[in-house]
Amino acid sequence: MNNFFSNFRLIPTDTSYAILIRHAERYKIATGKIGNDVSITSKGIIESRNFGFNLSNCRINSIYSSPVLRCIETAKEISYGASITKLNILTRNKLRGPGPYIGDPLIAGKHFLAIDTIQVIKDFTSKGIIDGFIPLREGSIMLLSEILSDISMRGSRSLYISHDAIIAPFINYFLGEKFGYGHWLDYLDGVVITVINDELFFIRNSHLHKVPKILYN
Repeated sequence: MNNFFSNFRLIPTDTSYAILIRHAERYKIATGKIGNDVSITSKGIIESRNFGFNLSNCRINSIYSSPVLRCIETAKEISYGASITKLNILTRNKLRGPGPYIGDPLIAGKHFLAIDTIQVIKDFTSKGIIDGFIPLREGSIMLLSEILSDISMRGSRSLYISHDAIIAPFINYFLGEKFGYGHWLDYLDGVVITVINDELFFIRNSHLHKVPKILYN
């Protein structure tokens, strides 16, 4: 998780950007349950506050969170660590299930209840579409468009807190990074999104990646 901090030094000065991350460590979700009421652990609280402390120099001025409890808790602890507790945390439905990738929650939900999240997302990203889901390209552009709209204002520095089932396919589509059992999105990991001279860039794993326009136009 600490490796994510190295991405911040690659953000160009005086640009608007968005930081999209997964929530902090949570307690285990019971089999067959959605788990929207599951909290973050004591370790998750500590790591969220540390994340916030490392985020202090980024001067975040907007925080958006999934309405799910563990994401809101993560946002609050990051705010505490960054000493920006007076900043309102706004919830966004695109950051939670059904989010940008679920077309039919009942059909899609059966996938998640029948097999684990990692296998569902692995199948989805490899095929580009599965029953109950919105196509990978369409959903990814939908989420990106919302983020770009937020950071289109000069000086916008936004933090987004979401879930692995949303961020993993998003990163997969734009960067081609493959997620599975041997490689999965860690807690408080994600990607930085910025626009430089009208070009879209993702910052991930300490690298600045230019995103081809064909992927989002």
